Amino acid sequence: MIRSNFQKSLLVLAIGGLVSTAAMAEDYTTGTLRGTLQDQSGTPVENAEVLITSDKGVRRTTTTDSEGNIRIPQLPIGQYKISISQDGYNALIAENVAIQIGKAAAYTFTMEALDTTIEEVYVTGVRQDSWDFNSTTTGITVDVGEIFARTPIARSGTAVALLAPGTSAGDSAFSTGVYGGSGDVASIAGASVGENAYYVNGMNITNFRNFVGGSTIPFELYDQIEVKTGGYQAEFGRSTGGVLNAVTKSGSNEFHFGANIFLEPEGFYETAPATYRAANQHDERSQADYNIWASGAIIEDKLFFFGLYNPRDIRTLDCFDGSCLEETQTDPFYAVKLDFVPFEGHRFEYTLFSDDQTRDVKTWRFTEAGINRIGDATALGGAPLSELKGERLVDSKYVNGGENQIFKYTAALADWVTVSAMYGENRYNRENFSDAEPPWLRDQRNKRTGENGSTFDIGVWAVDLLERGEDERKNYRFDADFYFNAMGEHHIRVGVDKEDLASSTEAHYSGNLRARLQYDKRDDPYSSGLRWRTRQYYNEGAFSTIQTAFYIQDSWQVLDNLTLNMGLRNETFDNRNIEGDTYVEIKDQLAPRLGFSWDPFQDGNTRVYGSYGHYYLPIASNTNMRLAGQETYFQEYKEAIDADGDGEPDYDANGFPVFGEIEDRLYFADGTMPFGDATHDEDLDPLYQSEYILGFEHTFADEWTFGVAYIYRNLESLIEDVAIDAAVIDWAEANGYGDDPALETYTGFHQYVLINPGQDVRVALVEDFGNDGVVDWAELSAEQLGYPEGKRTYDAIDLTLERIWDGQWYLSANYTWSKSEGNYEGAVKSENGQDDAGLTQDFDQPGLTQGAFGPLPNDRRHRLKVRGAYAINDQLSIGANLNIEAPRKMGCLGEHPTDVFAWDYGASSWYCGNEPTPRGSQIETDWVETVDLSLMWTPQMGDMLGNGKLALRMDVFNLFNHNAVVDRHEFGDLGFSSDYGAVLPQSDPNYGKPTRYQTPRHVRLSASYNF
Repeated sequence: MIRSNFQKSLLVLAIGGLVSTAAMAEDYTTGTLRGTLQDQSGTPVENAEVLITSDKGVRRTTTTDSEGNIRIPQLPIGQYKISISQDGYNALIAENVAIQIGKAAAYTFTMEALDTTIEEVYVTGVRQDSWDFNSTTTGITVDVGEIFARTPIARSGTAVALLAPGTSAGDSAFSTGVYGGSGDVASIAGASVGENAYYVNGMNITNFRNFVGGSTIPFELYDQIEVKTGGYQAEFGRSTGGVLNAVTKSGSNEFHFGANIFLEPEGFYETAPATYRAANQHDERSQADYNIWASGAIIEDKLFFFGLYNPRDIRTLDCFDGSCLEETQTDPFYAVKLDFVPFEGHRFEYTLFSDDQTRDVKTWRFTEAGINRIGDATALGGAPLSELKGERLVDSKYVNGGENQIFKYTAALADWVTVSAMYGENRYNRENFSDAEPPWLRDQRNKRTGENGSTFDIGVWAVDLLERGEDERKNYRFDADFYFNAMGEHHIRVGVDKEDLASSTEAHYSGNLRARLQYDKRDDPYSSGLRWRTRQYYNEGAFSTIQTAFYIQDSWQVLDNLTLNMGLRNETFDNRNIEGDTYVEIKDQLAPRLGFSWDPFQDGNTRVYGSYGHYYLPIASNTNMRLAGQETYFQEYKEAIDADGDGEPDYDANGFPVFGEIEDRLYFADGTMPFGDATHDEDLDPLYQSEYILGFEHTFADEWTFGVAYIYRNLESLIEDVAIDAAVIDWAEANGYGDDPALETYTGFHQYVLINPGQDVRVALVEDFGNDGVVDWAELSAEQLGYPEGKRTYDAIDLTLERIWDGQWYLSANYTWSKSEGNYEGAVKSENGQDDAGLTQDFDQPGLTQGAFGPLPNDRRHRLKVRGAYAINDQLSIGANLNIEAPRKMGCLGEHPTDVFAWDYGASSWYCGNEPTPRGSQIETDWVETVDLSLMWTPQMGDMLGNGKLALRMDVFNLFNHNAVVDRHEFGDLGFSSDYGAVLPQSDPNYGKPTRYQTPRHVRLSASYNF
């Protein structure tokens, strides 16, 4: 036997380099071994016996074909041993062959003629390019344990996604609710944070209510994460952004256990500068995260387990211009993974994990003196918090998450066919409640702060919108893969993917009342009279959606160096109302996925690739609740009673305002369920975008890979809700209904309809014109409606350079130039923090679309990301991250001067001071520069640790404590005018001021022990 440590080291190094960032896909959770077997003269070796095994119970065999080809698909990720034998040759063995999620380990093996003095030959193999579905996909595949061990990153899937080219953190208004963080969701390739899809072990865990984020995976449960930023194949859908596809850890024949401690003490956090609303100098943060895990075999080679328990203690204190919030999270995460291998080629998997969490929030107000001092929060200076702290308010709770289960079966029925089936249940609870329900009152008179323009909370409410609800997904999936030769080698996958989605809600304002106090300027702009604008909201019901997709994908290796990918996905979205009836169904959404990959020099080192595809986004269940339920939502203006004449409104014993007479009432939704034909255009087209990618990649010096890719995305069709009142008024006049009483209800906000903006519409009207009991259908032209076509484009060039880890150091760098512009950000609206997917106010009134075209909120012209690690010796290593990002361009939002319906939305139009101020044309945030650093010590303590491994670590984030402004107040008018067109809108003195800075410097200490 020829074997040496040196040879084994070379083997590990070579195999690390053999897994290309553009290797082929297998399925959501597995990978493939591909290769070619030849003799020393380069002649293919056929009919050789190939055995691949792992300590996770995998044992698969095959024989090489007439051209020496090896293919073993549907392999669970991990490390493998390959043994190859054939008469007349020495046996060949390769160890530690890595199989990655969605990729192929591709090699050329060379067998030596029989030598009776040698029993086995250990080889390194020679890298060859891999050709299959993923050869046209852009993005990265990350071994989470390895990247975390070498690089200072946050412990979340989003942090991993942000390592990929073309990604950036979303607006701070959006959060998954995990750790109470904001801005913890990613924008991918110009799309909004509400357009990504998230998978774990084959199950979709995306938040289907508003598409922002998904269920939370305990970080130490991750094994590998595949971040797809474009060009993904037909089996992936329901996304116009990117895909985060994760596989969890699993057990093996060897027993292992470990414990980890991650501490972020309060004293190790710097504070950001104060803003006009946030007293950041008083913020506090502390986090203690623990986990213990164990894995091994229950039955050797047959039944394996992995279990994780993750207790947490997270505490925050955030102070604003009139109150502080103390938040605590202590609920643990937990997870279990079981794998059963009954016989060769068959595998059953079961995954259970819970991300159920409760955030306990205690709210207290500043004293009156504290409020007067705060004015602009920066004026607090170094004042101790004890001098400002006032009354304690109600306690509140925010419940999110739930328990999730995944069942999967995989079978290699023959060398030419494999099948897999998956069933999963994904649950997400949603509860926001308090121990009391006082009314939600806000003082917007600008009285206490003079020219500051701040608003102040009145009373003791803590949760604005109280809600109890639940989302439940049942996910069914079946795939079959076929391999055969016909004018080249084919790999065809066919599959079906079905999701039954159910959402329930019970929501209302705290105290059933939301009211703001303002001056009454209808008759006299200098009047000191007081007026309440009140709103009431109620919504309750259960809703369902059925989403079905059929797909086929063929990876056709036409030539040895040319592969064509041809795929087609057909999706149906069936959205149902509160009574369980379909109110909108979109069928035959055909999504072609076409691509090529070409190796011009046939050496496996160079690749030219390209792709074209369509990608569709469903209608969110939030739309069902808002548009197809029995929502009640109305607004009233009432006199504020001031009996003693002191200039302050009166309140009753329960803290409710004392109102005068109702002056006017406006219904946005009147509690009746509209019939289906009145909710959408009869010929509604789906929301989808097209994508084009052309790329080049070259590996040199066996360690370095350089790549360049051009990406273009275009929003081809948009679905949004619009108010059709103005067009109905025009239609009624043209059709002889100018004096019809039904027309009186169309006051600008009466009928909202899902349409494709910029297109003609045919829709049923909710009112009966002519009072004949027959539904009236209105054909409304695009000109009558007044809405432009929805537009969004993304142009980008990605440059990447990577040196693989060789045990000493590695480097990865990427630079992206991109331009994202249009009049539609996506499923959310960053300017006002609105996450009503498909129902944002962008297209609610024609006036709101004027000036809306420009650089979108996720547009960042330049992004540079560099990360690396260096092993100083076998015990001490350092890692670093550098991120530089260009500013975000912003406009000015104010009152519309000529569209009365848009004016009624307040400061929501691209006008300020009655002058056009288009999106992205006025102000911008700062350049963001962040340097993170990690230092890890793995002491060699021998038997003292029982053959285990101890690691001690310190991570410093934002090492130089840069304080770049990442968000500004984009509202230039206060938006409180009481009479349309009577006076010039009052300017907001806080326009352009910072509202958020980049996360300040903080330190994470950690210790881990693995056995």
